[in-house]
Amino acid sequence: MAISKELDYLIERVSKVRRWLAAIAILKTIAICLFFACLYIGIYILLDHSLNFGIWIRFIAFFLMIGSTIYLLYKLSKLLLIQISYTNAANFIENKNSFDQQLVAAMEYYPYSKALAEQLILRVNKVSESFKFDSVVEKWQAIVLAVSVFIGISIVALFVQHNVSFLKTYFTRLTIPFASVDPVPATSLKALTGDIVSEPESMLSFAAQIKGHIPETGQFVLSYLTKDANDQRIQLRPLIEQEKEPKFETSEFFPEIGQYQYRFESQQARTQWHNIDIRNAPEIKSIIAEVQLPKSLLDEGTLKNYTESINNNKLEVIKNSSVTLHIKTTSNLSKVEFSEALGQSNTNQINNTNEFTHTFIADSKNSIGIKLIDDKGLSSKDIPNLEIVLKTDNPPEFNLVSPEGDYIATNISSIPVEFEITDDFGLRSAQFCMELPDGESIVRDIPVKSDANETDFQYLLELEQYNLEVGDSIMFYAQAEGIDTPIVTAKNVASSEIYFIEIGPYKQIWHLKSGESQNSNMTGPIPETLLTVLEYTRAIVKKISVISNKAGINSEDRTNLDSINEDVK
Repeated sequence: MAISKELDYLIERVSKVRRWLAAIAILKTIAICLFFACLYIGIYILLDHSLNFGIWIRFIAFFLMIGSTIYLLYKLSKLLLIQISYTNAANFIENKNSFDQQLVAAMEYYPYSKALAEQLILRVNKVSESFKFDSVVEKWQAIVLAVSVFIGISIVALFVQHNVSFLKTYFTRLTIPFASVDPVPATSLKALTGDIVSEPESMLSFAAQIKGHIPETGQFVLSYLTKDANDQRIQLRPLIEQEKEPKFETSEFFPEIGQYQYRFESQQARTQWHNIDIRNAPEIKSIIAEVQLPKSLLDEGTLKNYTESINNNKLEVIKNSSVTLHIKTTSNLSKVEFSEALGQSNTNQINNTNEFTHTFIADSKNSIGIKLIDDKGLSSKDIPNLEIVLKTDNPPEFNLVSPEGDYIATNISSIPVEFEITDDFGLRSAQFCMELPDGESIVRDIPVKSDANETDFQYLLELEQYNLEVGDSIMFYAQAEGIDTPIVTAKNVASSEIYFIEIGPYKQIWHLKSGESQNSNMTGPIPETLLTVLEYTRAIVKKISVISNKAGINSEDRTNLDSINEDVK
C-alpha cells in the first residue's frame, strides 16, 4: 500500500514535466506547420501570379504540397509521441538534474520487475523529495511559442480577410489544378473623377476604380502647380462594398484660386495625372442694349434707334422693338444658355471669347435667364434674370430744386427759382408760369435742346420789381410738353405742382409763450432766426446800394434812408 502511494506521487511529479514537454511539442508542431503552409502557398501564389502556371505545373505543385505535408506530419507526430512518454520525461529530468539514472530506471522497470522498481521508487522519492521536477522545464518557451502562434494566426487571418478574392483564386488553382480558373491580373487603377473645375471654398471628392488584385493600401497624391509646395500624400484603404467594384475614395477642401494635379497610386499601379482648376465662376461684366424701333415708329420721324447700358437688370423698350444685347463677361466662354419666362430657350456656342450678342423681339413683357459656361465647363451662379418691360410714353416730370416748396419772403427779396424737367422720350417745349396778386400772369419760355430728355431752368426772381405788400402771395409753377409719339393718342402735356411765395414783414414782435417766466429778459422785439436776419441784412444792403449808386439824392431818398435807419436800429 505504501509502495502504491509512493509510485502515484512519483508519477504525478513526472506527469507535470510530461505535460509541459507535450505542450511545447504541440506548439512547435503548430508553428512549423503554419510556417510551412504560409511559405509554400505564398511562394506558389507569387510564382503563379507572375508566370501564370499551366495545368501540369499546377498538378505537380499540388502533389508536392500533399507529399511534403504528409512527410512533415509524420516527422512531427514521431517527435510528439516521443515527447509525451514518461520515459522521455524522466530522461529530460535526469539530463537537467542527475539522480544516477534511478528515476529513469524506476519508470522503465516498474512494469517488468516490481521488486526492483519498489526499491528504486522509494530511493528516488527520498532523494528528490525537496526537488520540483517541473522546475527543469523552460516554461518561457511555451509562452513564447503560444504568443508567436497567436500573432502568426492573427496576421494570416487579417491578410486573408483583406485579400480573400485574390488568395481564393490561387488557392483554387493550387488545390484543383484541372479547374479552369484564370489568374488574377495585376493591380490597375482608373480615376473615376477625371479633370475637375470648381470655385474657391469647395469640398471636392475624388475616386479611383481598382481592377485586378486589390492592394491593402494606396495613396492620393496632390501636386501644387501655382505655388511652391511639396506634394501632399494621403494614405488610403480600398473601399469594398458588396456587388460593387472596389475603389479608393477621398475628399479635399480648396479655399482659394489655384491650379493643381492629382492621381492615385498603389504599389506599381497609378492613374494618369488629372487637373484641378479652382477659379471664379463666370459673371456678367456689362450689358449694352442696342434697340431698333419698329419701322412704323421710325417713319413718324419723332423717334430714333438708340443704345443704352443696363445696370439694374431691367430694360424698358417699345413693343415690337428688336433688341440686341451686347454682353461682356469676366471669363472666356464655351456656351451660353438663355431661358425665357414664356417658355422659350436656346443655347449659343461661344468660340472661347468673353463677348457675345443675343437678339430678340420685345413683343411682350418677359424675363430672360442667362447661364454662362466658361471654357473649362464651370457654370455661373445666381445671375439675376433680365426683366423686359414694355415702355409707355409717360408725361413730363418736374422737380423743384429751389426753393424747396412754399416760401415766405420780404417784398424786396431775391429768390433763386430752379426746376428740373425730364421726359422719357424727349421734350418739345417748357415754360415757367407766375401769377401776381393783381392778376397779372407772367410766362417765360424755358430753353429746350432739340428732343432732349431733360432740361434745367434757373431764374432769379427779384420781388422788389413788383408792387407787393405784406400779405400778398405769388403763385408759380412749370409746365412742359413732350414730343409726339405714336404710342400715345392725346397731347403729352403736364404741369408741376403749384407753389406760393408769401410776402412777410421785415421784422416781427415775438410774444412769450404760456408758461414762460414774466421776469425773463426776453421782452420787446426778439430777433428771428439767422436766416431772417440775413434776409433783413441783404434787403438793407440792397436798398443802400441802389441809393448810393445815384449821382445825387432827393427828399424821397432821404425818407428811404430814415426808414432804413429805423430798420437797422
